[in-house]
Amino acid sequence: MPKRKPRRKGSIAKNVAKYTKYGFSASTLTKVYKRGLGAYYSSGSRAGVSAHAWAMGRVRSFATGKGKARKADSDLLGRKRRRR
Repeated sequence: MPKRKPRRKGSIAKNVAKYTKYGFSASTLTKVYKRGLGAYYSSGSRAGVSAHAWAMGRVRSFATGKGKARKADSDLLGRKRRRR
């Protein structure tokens, strides 16, 4: 049996941290990421898209405001959003 590579610690956090420039905290974007994974596994997705790509697409949609993720995750918007 081939030996597995160890998983990089913080790789999800690094990807999510790219979108903090839009005024959301990393913890909020991590919650959106986890919801994206849940949505992938519960309701299906487009063929050829991995679960992590689906979740990062949801983070990107939430951060930029393009798409419907802000509507789906409206409870995470709150009043604590930093202004640019």
